[in-house]
Amino acid sequence: MDYRYGYKNKKEEADMGKKISLFLLGIVIAFIPLIVRAAEHSTNLTQFAWFGGGDDSLDVFLIVKGQALTLVAILMLFALGAKLFLDGKKMKLPVWMYAVFGYAALTTISTLISKYRSFGFNGMYEQHETLWVILAYCVVLIYAFVFASDSYGISFVRGALAVLAVVHSYIGITQLVGADFWGTKLGRFLIIPSSFDNAEAIRENLSFTFSGSGNHQVYLTLYNPNYVGSYAALVFPIFLVLAVFSKKIWKKAFWGIITIINFLCAMGSGSKTFLGAFAVSAVFAVVLFRQKLKKGWPIMVGFAAIIIVSTAVYFNYIGMNLLTYLKNSMATQKNDSLLEKVELKNDHAEITYNGVKFNMSYDASGEEAILHFTKDDGSEISYQTNEEGVLVTLNDEKLTDLSFQYLMPATNIEGYLINCNTPKGSFAFMNTKDGYKIYTGGGKLDDIYNAPAAVIKDHDAFASGRGYIWSRTFPVFFNHLFLGTGADTFTIAFPQNDYIGRLNGGFGSMIITKPHNLFLQIGVQSGGLALLCFLALAVIYIVQTFKIYWKKELSGETETFGVAISLGIIGYLFAGIFNDSCVALAPLYWVFLGVGYGINAYVAKKDNVGSETNEGKNS
Repeated sequence: MDYRYGYKNKKEEADMGKKISLFLLGIVIAFIPLIVRAAEHSTNLTQFAWFGGGDDSLDVFLIVKGQALTLVAILMLFALGAKLFLDGKKMKLPVWMYAVFGYAALTTISTLISKYRSFGFNGMYEQHETLWVILAYCVVLIYAFVFASDSYGISFVRGALAVLAVVHSYIGITQLVGADFWGTKLGRFLIIPSSFDNAEAIRENLSFTFSGSGNHQVYLTLYNPNYVGSYAALVFPIFLVLAVFSKKIWKKAFWGIITIINFLCAMGSGSKTFLGAFAVSAVFAVVLFRQKLKKGWPIMVGFAAIIIVSTAVYFNYIGMNLLTYLKNSMATQKNDSLLEKVELKNDHAEITYNGVKFNMSYDASGEEAILHFTKDDGSEISYQTNEEGVLVTLNDEKLTDLSFQYLMPATNIEGYLINCNTPKGSFAFMNTKDGYKIYTGGGKLDDIYNAPAAVIKDHDAFASGRGYIWSRTFPVFFNHLFLGTGADTFTIAFPQNDYIGRLNGGFGSMIITKPHNLFLQIGVQSGGLALLCFLALAVIYIVQTFKIYWKKELSGETETFGVAISLGIIGYLFAGIFNDSCVALAPLYWVFLGVGYGINAYVAKKDNVGSETNEGKNS
C-alpha cells in the first residue's frame, strides 16, 4: 500500500469512511487538549523518604487526557488496519517511519526492563505520560500522515485547529483579565465529576494556583503556564502564516485575531521560552518565504506593529516593565550559596559553609540539648542563644549567617532534631541509633546524597532554576545511556535525595518531577537510542520540507500551510530545550508532525504528476 494519496485536478471529495477517519484526528486536535477533568489516583511514592505527600492524589489536567488519547489511538489502529486490508496493496514505508517504530520499540523495552516499570504502565505523580501515551503519540503521527495527506484531509485539520484556537482564545482572555473560566460555576462543574463524594464542596473549595495568584497568569487547559509557551511556539507560526497568506479577507481577519490573542496569552503565561522560539521560527520563515515577503512585507509589518502595541498595552495593564522582563529572561548568575557541603557521619554532622569546615554534634536531654561545634583542627566554636534559648548562633565571623534550633519532630519519630537555618532555607537532621540522618520534608529519615553535576556547573539558577535540574540530570542520562530508566520514571531516576543541592538550587523540599528539557526527558526515560530516533524524525522532516519548498513560490494554501507547520515544529523543538513533553500538549506536536509529513508527500506527488504531464505534452 502506498500511503500517499494521488493528486487530482479537481478538489477531492471524501466518502463517509474518510470523514469518520478524520473525525478521530479532529478529536486529538480540537477536543483532547481541552479536557480538564479531575481523576483520583495513588502516587505509590510514600515508599521513598524524599516524598512528603500522601498516597492519594487528585489530578485535573493529565490523567483523563491520557486515557482519552489512548482510547482514540486504539480506534486509530483499527482504522489503519481496515485501510490496509481494504486497499490490499503492498505497503511501502517511508524511511522516517522506521524511526517511529524504533522510538516505540525502544521505549517499550526500557519500560519492560525498568526496576520501576509499574509507573511506566500506571503513571507518575504530576506527569502521567505512560508507555501507553507514548505509543499513542506514535500511532497518532502515522494516522495523521495517512489520513491528512490530501486536500480534504488538510482542510479538515485546519478546521479542527480553528476550533481549538477559538476555545483557547476565549479561555486565555478570561485568564488575562482575571476572570478565569475554570473558576466559574460552569468551569468548576466541568472539572469535578458529580460521581465524587462531596462533589459540591470540592467545587467550592477549588483553588487556582496561577490565575488565583493575582498575576492573571495564563495556563489555558495545559496544566502549567510553561506549556503555554511551548503551545505558542508550536501554533503561533501557523496562525501567523494563515493570517498573512490566506487569500480571503475573512480568513485573514479570523486568523489575525487568533494570532494576536495567542501572542498575548503567551506573554500572559510568564513563560520566557516562546520569545526564543519565535525568533528561531522567524529566521526559518524569512528563508522559506523569502519570495513571498517581497510582496507581503506590508502585511507582516502591520501584524508586527499590532503585536508590539498589544504587548505594550498588556504589560502596562499588569504593571510590569517589558524591558525588565526581557532582561530577566536572559540573565545568568553563578552560584552564590555559601553552604558548600553537608555530610552526616555516625557521631556528628560535617558542614562546610563559607569556606569553613566544622563538625556539629548534640546530646539530647528532654527539652534541652548540649551542642558541640568544632573545627577541623579540634578547636571549639563558641555560640550564643537568644533570649528564649532556642536559637543558637555561632561566634565566628564567617558563620554568622547560620543558626541552629533544637526541635521536636512533627511526626511520630522518637527523639529531637536540629534545624539549621541558612540564607537559602533550612534543613534538619537527627542523631539516631544508626547515626546522623537528615529529617526530610516528608517527616522521614534519610541519608544525604551529594549528587554530581555535569555539563552545566556552578549555574544552578540559570533559566529559572533549570541549571540545577539539568546539571544533576546529565549524570543520570549518562548512567542509562542506551535504554533509559523506563517511561514516566524521571521522578525516581532524579537524585531527589540531593537535599543540600536542592536547597541551594532554590527547590527546598520541592519534588522535581520533570527535567524541563524534552531531550533530556526522552534520553533519561527511553534512552539515548530512542532519543536518536526522536531526533531523526524531526530532522528528516525539516530537511525534507526545505528540499520540497526551497524553490517554490508558495502560492497555494496547502503549500503555505505545510511550511507553517514546519515553522511550528521548529519552534516547539526549540522550546523543548526549556520545557519537557506533557500529555496536555504533546499530542498536538505529534499530530502536526504527521500532518507535515502528509502534506510533504501530497505536494511531492503533485509535483511529480505535474512533471510527468508536462513531459507528455512536450513529447
